[in-house]
Amino acid sequence: MAVITLVLAAGAIVIFNLQQAGHHPLKIRRELRKF
Repeated sequence: MAVITLVLAAGAIVIFNLQQAGHHPLKIRRELRKF
């Protein structure tokens, strides 16, 4: 359950940052690779 919570939290942060900066799909993939 803890892992799922971390994934959801990380995903929410990434989505929020993307909405603020308006990154391209390639940059989104790079962000996902960090996790």
